[in-house]
Amino acid sequence: MEVEIVGLSEAQEIRRFVDLPRIFGLLSRERVFLPTLGTLAENDPFECGFLLPQRCAGLNREALESQADSLFRHLRTELKKHGRDEAFKEHRTLIQCCDEEQLRQHVLQMEAAQFKARIVCGCWHAGTESDAMWKIYGQQLGVMMVSTVGQLKKSLRGTYSKIACAPNPQKYTIAPVKYISGKERRLGEFYDANPWFLKRKAFAHEKEVRLAHRIAEIAGPQD
Repeated sequence: MEVEIVGLSEAQEIRRFVDLPRIFGLLSRERVFLPTLGTLAENDPFECGFLLPQRCAGLNREALESQADSLFRHLRTELKKHGRDEAFKEHRTLIQCCDEEQLRQHVLQMEAAQFKARIVCGCWHAGTESDAMWKIYGQQLGVMMVSTVGQLKKSLRGTYSKIACAPNPQKYTIAPVKYISGKERRLGEFYDANPWFLKRKAFAHEKEVRLAHRIAEIAGPQD
């Protein structure tokens, strides 16, 4: 198990507001469910929507086409209506018709789809007790869990199913979410490489600390 902490101390106090059914499930099963970015996007359609163009800025056309092919399984749904072979032909036709800028956008769209399917997250609050957070996440009957970044790190015990040939130990990252307007061009190496730690400024009140893990393409999570 590898856990990377970025921009936080292990002593940083964090909170999570949960309703009673979830806390009972956590206590009885000693497990916590980490939703995918795609699930989180149901409440915020801009989840992982900030993919900076610089991610592909240095790639020539050959490299862009290669990256597009590697992301083929994350084609837009409307291009998957036929079989895999037919869909791949449509994919290649689309690539050939694109100029470099359009191809760059196509790659970014597929990369965003990949992240929404493969990145799972757990969300914590770095602020003090918040009435707004109680109302949003605690519902009528809930509790506020209080911990630290260090304790969260020590509690992680994730493994993949032994059936799947996938990398172990797993790697997790704990870092604060950065709230941006979308006009920023450079956010630093960590946030450029990990755009799932970016959210709109409208959510800044959440003061979110995010636990994130990228599921291997050939594996499924073991709950």
